[in-house]
Amino acid sequence: MSAPAKTLNPKVVGISIAAAVGGFLFGFDTSVINGAVGALSAEFSLGAGLTGFAVSSASLGRAVGAWFAGSLANRFGRIPVMVIAAILFFVSAIGSGLAVGVWDLIAWRVVGGLGVGAASVIAPAYIAEVAPARYRGRLGSLQRLAIVLGIFVALLSNAVIANTAGGAAESYWFGVAAWRWMFMIEAVPATVYGVMALFLPESPRYLIGKGERDKASKVLYDFTGELDVNLKIEQIRRSLEREQKESLRDLLGGRFGLAADRVARDRAVAVPAARGNQRDLLLLHHPVAVGRLRRVAGAADLHHHLGDEHRRHDHRDPAGGPGGSPRHACSSARRA
Repeated sequence: MSAPAKTLNPKVVGISIAAAVGGFLFGFDTSVINGAVGALSAEFSLGAGLTGFAVSSASLGRAVGAWFAGSLANRFGRIPVMVIAAILFFVSAIGSGLAVGVWDLIAWRVVGGLGVGAASVIAPAYIAEVAPARYRGRLGSLQRLAIVLGIFVALLSNAVIANTAGGAAESYWFGVAAWRWMFMIEAVPATVYGVMALFLPESPRYLIGKGERDKASKVLYDFTGELDVNLKIEQIRRSLEREQKESLRDLLGGRFGLAADRVARDRAVAVPAARGNQRDLLLLHHPVAVGRLRRVAGAADLHHHLGDEHRRHDHRDPAGGPGGSPRHACSSARRA
């Protein structure tokens, strides 16, 4: 095992906060439309159904963004995906604020949803990859904190803009309706996120996967505080070799992805039961089955079950009776 960092490097806290700004935009983009629902519904003369679809349309983009973010990050790096997400947030903010119709607005909201989906995947993954193991949990929680903070700031800014203008449908700065400014104000944190992402170090895991060991060593030493950088690189390299390429087949396990796949079901765990020179083999199915048995019966019951199996094999009838060993039976027959 690599030697863990004894103290938390302030640099890794800084880059974790910068990455968590994506979570802030996640929460902001998700909630900002709440203050504009009534005004945009009146602006575009929408019914209840179309209003609801306009509000929830960003979810379509979130699903697509989350699906492709991981593959893009593995191919191009974590930082470029963060920058792309920031651009999507910025474009969505301006486009939604200047929308000329409901379908126009829906399209821009879907664009913002792409950014939300990408940020929801890449930010926690990046933080986990750059944070020291002993501090990974608390630094990873910055993402959740940022999401909640983004929701709060979005609702607060909506209230401030609406109260200042006298209502969400009233004119605000430069004669533009207040509800439009509610969307466009998101361009500010999106710009901050994009600029901060440009100054973040690339993930050491990505760098090692691309064969850039020197850059990975520098990131690990400067930010994570690893004492044995070479050992840590070797651990990451081995973990990358064990990874399997993701595909839609991952979702199609025995029961919609909830059971082990065919290869996993064919695997077995061998538990030797030895007595003198005699060795028998007690076969248990895939470790998933053992885990389920532990959850159902408890660890104590599992050990008791294994002990019974061992004793059953150890106390065979030497004459080859019920449960007896065929080898012993043949030996008895020869003696007879």
